[in-house]
Parts: sequence; structure tokens; C-alpha cells
Amino acid sequence: MNNTAKNRIEVTKNEPCIHCEKPDHCYRLTNVTCCKRGADPATGWFKTSKTDKEGNYYYAPIQTKPIRPKSKKEYFYKDRSGRNLVKVTRIDDGTGTKKFYQSRWENNGWVTGLTDGIKPRIPIYRYAEVKQAIAEGKTIFFVEGEGIADQLWALGLA
Repeated sequence: MNNTAKNRIEVTKNEPCIHCEKPDHCYRLTNVTCCKRGADPATGWFKTSKTDKEGNYYYAPIQTKPIRPKSKKEYFYKDRSGRNLVKVTRIDDGTGTKKFYQSRWENNGWVTGLTDGIKPRIPIYRYAEVKQAIAEGKTIFFVEGEGIADQLWALGLA
């Protein structure tokens, strides 16, 4: 944390500390606050592991993701020859719970679960497209999750 006078804003009578509600000693930076009295974080805030030079903890707002609507998404992995290999299914129940299932291609159909023999054969997601993008000299982004990868492809990014 950069604790400089340039980005430090002291609390005031008109804008007291949101944690201890006092008008002095505490301060805020761009996206965190520091309660010099060590009060518990206000509702919607959490104590971070970072401290200022005096050892006072910084508090940050809790980031919440919106609940996804009820949906089912499937992501397909092809082997290096372009044949079906693995399917990842994400199911959102509309209440904030998500489940993932993996299936393997066997005898012209999807079978739930992966075998030890198939796991080492799973290439990177969208292998053929990534291989082509590399051949074209495009920048490749490594991201977490098939959904994020699909969003980048939809934007024309590899």
C-alpha cells in the first residue's frame, strides 16, 4: 500500500470514519480505509492482511458477484485430431450454487466421468484455434475457465 500524502484523505466531522464513526485519526486511500482505533470493519467491509507503517490494518469493501441465472453451459475439448474427447458441463441453479461435471466421449456418446487414461490426452481448451492463432503470430491469453476463454474469442482475442 502506498501511504503518501498525495492519496491519503483524512476523515472529518462531515465524513467520519465508517468503522469507528469518529472524525479524526483515521483515513482512506483510493479504495481502502484505515481505522486507527482498530474498530471492527463496517458492514460490507473486511480487514485485509495489509497494514500501514504503524501496524494498523487496511479495510476493503467486500466484492460480491451477482448471482447467475439458472443455466446450463457445455464446453467441449477436442483431441489433437479434432475428435470429441471431453465435455465440461456447468450448471447454475439460479440461487448462487454452481456444479461442474466432466464427461468423456466413448462409443459415439458422452459418458460421465474421466478415466485415468484420458486425462493425459486432454489438450488445452480450444486447441485447434490456439494452434492456428500461434501460426498467425497472435498473442495468446491464458485465463482461468472456459467461459472467460470463450469471451475473449468472441472479442476476437486469442
